[in-house]
Amino acid sequence: MPKKKKFRPRTREELEQIFYGPKRDGRNVDYSLLRKYMDALRTDVDSPDNELRVKNIFSKIVKVDKIPENKEKRTYDFKVDEQKILMEVTSIEADISGIPTRPPEKILSKVQTAIEHIKKKDSSEFPGYAKVGVVFYDLIFNLFNDFHSRLDKSFPEWSGLAESDLDVLVLIHQPASISGESLFEKYPVVCYVRNEPLAELLERVFRKSGIKAVIIPF
Repeated sequence: MPKKKKFRPRTREELEQIFYGPKRDGRNVDYSLLRKYMDALRTDVDSPDNELRVKNIFSKIVKVDKIPENKEKRTYDFKVDEQKILMEVTSIEADISGIPTRPPEKILSKVQTAIEHIKKKDSSEFPGYAKVGVVFYDLIFNLFNDFHSRLDKSFPEWSGLAESDLDVLVLIHQPASISGESLFEKYPVVCYVRNEPLAELLERVFRKSGIKAVIIPF
């Protein structure tokens, strides 16, 4: 009996071969293999609830309260009253309806959509509170766009973050393992912060959780 093809990649090269074919040129793509891999992602990927994960991380240092949903307003997810902070959690995911693409405008659109989602939240009931966005980005979006390498000092300008009213943007690589077979690298958290007190708080929060974080002022 012929050996079945494996569809759980161990390296970036194998992942690209699944999406772009043996020579990674977009030709001779095995769509049966691609479908199997996407099915594996949907059923096997370990993706903890992002909101709960954020609350657990921050609760080691500060008291985090869930803000009740309001049908009249778009509320933030959490508040930290002692430090006067509002937090909204969202995500950036790769399009899975077709083969991932790398155009810069596609990346920009994804990032801007996440930032706009956070900006639309209503903070009128919490005057003077700092606005914090936490964005999880998935493994495929990162690998096919080298997204983590774009998280440098220029990010606030090209993403539109600098022009927003957000005080902090935290970008976290979505933890993912496929039945323990994937060997993808875990990337450090990147935090863009407008002021030093918030930078110090974030450094303490992630250090307490044993999570490597890079703080970048903007």
